[in-house]
Amino acid sequence: MKKILLFSHEYPPAIGGAGSVAQNIFNTAKKLNVEIDILSLNWLRSSNLPRFLKKAILQLWPMTYAPFLIFHANRYDLIICNDGASIYCAGLYLSNKNLKKVKCIIHGVEPLLQQNNRKANFINFKGNYSKCLAHCKEIFFVSEYIKGRFSKDIDTNGILDKIKVSHNGIDKNLFYPASTQQHKNQIRIVSVSRIVERKGYKKSFEAVLYLKKSNPSIDIKWTIVGDGAYLNNLKTQVSQSAISEDVIFLGQVNQSKLPQIYSNNNIFLLLTELEEAFGLAYLEAANCGCYVIGSDIGGVPEAFKYISHGKLIDTSASTHEISDAILSAEHLIKSLPTNKCLRSIDDFFHEITDE
Repeated sequence: MKKILLFSHEYPPAIGGAGSVAQNIFNTAKKLNVEIDILSLNWLRSSNLPRFLKKAILQLWPMTYAPFLIFHANRYDLIICNDGASIYCAGLYLSNKNLKKVKCIIHGVEPLLQQNNRKANFINFKGNYSKCLAHCKEIFFVSEYIKGRFSKDIDTNGILDKIKVSHNGIDKNLFYPASTQQHKNQIRIVSVSRIVERKGYKKSFEAVLYLKKSNPSIDIKWTIVGDGAYLNNLKTQVSQSAISEDVIFLGQVNQSKLPQIYSNNNIFLLLTELEEAFGLAYLEAANCGCYVIGSDIGGVPEAFKYISHGKLIDTSASTHEISDAILSAEHLIKSLPTNKCLRSIDDFFHEITDE
């Protein structure tokens, strides 16, 4: 059995998509009894080191990883580089022999590949990043959309034969219907994400408000999970509206509580205007039984390929059109079998590791 090194500069408790994927890979390996070590600076955030020293280590992160990569990489049969920083460091410190054991996962557009980034130019980020891609074993993009975006930032000549797309999946041992509660003749909407305006919360609010005003007798509740810069603004809009009693703000919650929250609702609504790499939250909600409504943008449509029941809405859709989609979903739910997701984290793990 392989011994795997998972190298991810971003890792929980730091918040981010790449870190979440790294944690899922690590947990899946442990579940399958695959030997795996994690290389990250996540330990630093909970350490008792003085604040100034933590800051210095974080600023000098390329040098922090050097000793381990130079002296211990030979221990491993497979090295997974899970973000831009790890790919860069692998190119900087690993021998060509060890680079042949590397598989890279690319989650999005890498800001440090932009030509006008002085810091990136100073540390030769693009040169070492490109070196890793040139000599590594395989390169995985988390969506076709990201694969297309990436080709604009770096020359893919010579590496096309090792480029693959592998979609992330969910932990089906965690995300499954946790409640048999029925919502007949009720609309129970849930939204889970960072609360920023471009996640579509203004449009969603206007659609739910329009739906309530158009159908005063309708039984509707909207649960919002998450925190972010737009939260206070959204709370103010809700408090001054006709749906002030119909919206519930739960704030940031532990992932373990999400299945119950999803299961207590029948529609998942997230109308992002951002060009997301994929759309894992849609898969989570679907496998907990929610009908999902999302935006036809970025990598989100690729996530919907794994969902039994859902609807993609154009980003230019009107308030009336969004409201109609919610109302139609409520009618469809009565006749459709329970929704489910056809993609698991185990599928993703096996594709990345060949285990």
